[in-house]
Amino acid sequence: MFISLNKENTDLDTTSNIIKFQLKEDILAKKISLCSTSIPLSYYLINSSNKYIKVYESETPYGAGDTVKTNLTLTEGNYSATALASHIETVMNATTAKTITYSVAYNSVNGKFTISTATADRKFYMAGSSGGTAFFPILGFVYETDYFPITVDVSKLNTTFTGTYKGDLSGIRQMYILTDMPLKSSYILRNNNLTHFNVIAIVNVIYNSDNIIYSLEQQNLPVRIPSEKINASIYQIRIIDDKFNNIDFEGVNYLINFHIE
Repeated sequence: MFISLNKENTDLDTTSNIIKFQLKEDILAKKISLCSTSIPLSYYLINSSNKYIKVYESETPYGAGDTVKTNLTLTEGNYSATALASHIETVMNATTAKTITYSVAYNSVNGKFTISTATADRKFYMAGSSGGTAFFPILGFVYETDYFPITVDVSKLNTTFTGTYKGDLSGIRQMYILTDMPLKSSYILRNNNLTHFNVIAIVNVIYNSDNIIYSLEQQNLPVRIPSEKINASIYQIRIIDDKFNNIDFEGVNYLINFHIE
């Protein structure tokens, strides 16, 4: 049998972006797989999960008492590399606490971003958490090399930072289709917040020419139904990207098709 989920026959929790659907009767089956998925583009390169960044700024003699933290908020949206560099520069210059003039540049030859200042007697460094700050990989910045822990550390102050790697503005490469149905998946998602969800499929994302619909090629996983039965109940579907961000379904027409046999 097939289960087709869409905006009309499911309920969406807009806070958690979890799709809820109801099985009205028990289903006897041994396995489940994803047939196809179509999702309108509703995810920005700069979005609610990565638009907040922190900068520590200091002035001579660069002591702890001379150093302050500035919180920056980028505007959500999709950017080219040069447009993103320009936007970051604008936000940093508008928000500086130490009257620093910043320059943010993208090198089209090596693909790297550089953030610098030529303001006399001023230094800075970018800050974020290890593995938990989604913004810096976009710039190719590496933790403890190009950006640092969220704490005052004057030894990290400098006038120029260039990403270790090329910037990555490619957006989502993969998505994971998750459910709380009683399944046994061969794939374990290494995230403590998602331990009660089973992975049904890994989806490789290919954008169409209009950049509106995700054209999805799925990698179905061996997903068994241990009891060979799915009881009538309300179940949840959740789709996350390869950085564990939720895909936002609010206001969009989505289609998710499953095959149960």
